[in-house]
Amino acid sequence: MSLRLLCIATFVCLLALGCGRRRVNYQPTGPQVAGQQGWAQPRIAQPGQAVTPQDGWMWAEINPRGLGLACRMPATPRYEQRIGREDDGAFYRSVSARVTVPYGNFGVIVTEWEGGIVGDPLDAAHDLANTVFSEQQLTERRSKRLDVAGFYGREDTGVGPNGAFVALRQFVGARRIYVAFAIVARAHGPLGSAEAFMSSIRLDTGDAIFPVGGSSERASAIFVPETDFAVRMPPLSSRRTEDLTIGDYTLTTHSFVAETPGARLRVRVIDLPERADLEVVQEITQGLALGQLGAPVSASGFPGNAFTRTSGNVAIDGRLFITASRMYVIEAARPSTQPASALAREFFESFRIL
Repeated sequence: MSLRLLCIATFVCLLALGCGRRRVNYQPTGPQVAGQQGWAQPRIAQPGQAVTPQDGWMWAEINPRGLGLACRMPATPRYEQRIGREDDGAFYRSVSARVTVPYGNFGVIVTEWEGGIVGDPLDAAHDLANTVFSEQQLTERRSKRLDVAGFYGREDTGVGPNGAFVALRQFVGARRIYVAFAIVARAHGPLGSAEAFMSSIRLDTGDAIFPVGGSSERASAIFVPETDFAVRMPPLSSRRTEDLTIGDYTLTTHSFVAETPGARLRVRVIDLPERADLEVVQEITQGLALGQLGAPVSASGFPGNAFTRTSGNVAIDGRLFITASRMYVIEAARPSTQPASALAREFFESFRIL
């Protein structure tokens, strides 16, 4: 059974439980136990025992070996492992951990493929969410991108036929796809528990699509499929998605930054308005205040321009590329007293638009 079928089967079973109609008492019973090192060490809930983080109780810590995921759940989960073969012949292993408590259902499914993920994992994540929401007749759907260091992430939420709130989060790594779900009653306590569960998820950066953190000054290949570029730069120190207002336009901007002692490298991907003409592109370009445009350059066949500017004692070298739907601004900042580094040259020369 593939990841897609496993998720659908899980939702069919759990949505039928009707957790949205239950009435639950959230007051825990039993005293807390003092920890051996002076920390308060509350009891761990057992299956079926309704407790929330607000009660001051410790949830069960979940950290299956070799799966690259850790989280907290409101009870000790049941584990299930499936091993199978995809249509292309590759073996996969899928491990799930699921919990059922009186006010809802929680779970994670981690699937790893022999030889890594094949194909576009972003399309696969989108397809999985669409299939689950369509086949389970979920309404009031909301979808959003999640910024998770080193991973692609998305969240889809909706409401089931029985009134239960459904949250589905997916994270795509280099070798694995991680799926987390919460199906809870639409009440303050259960909704808070769903958020606490989702917020507790931690992923192993060893499975990141591109390197994150660390102090290395060596460039590594970074591939960001949802923004259609690849480049070589040190591990990212920050990644953000935010709105940028220029004139009458509010534009979604994705920023990827790596900092070293002698340089700050940044890639900005700006989503252009639909059917933006040359006049609109020029207005946005001027609003970015990139500095002095220089010699023509190219990346993957797309024409662009080099640019430079100075801010105080910092010199910034950059490249600007424009496609039909996006603008790519890549910059290398350095002390104005120092020449451009070999790292900056590698950064510019390696940039590709996919």
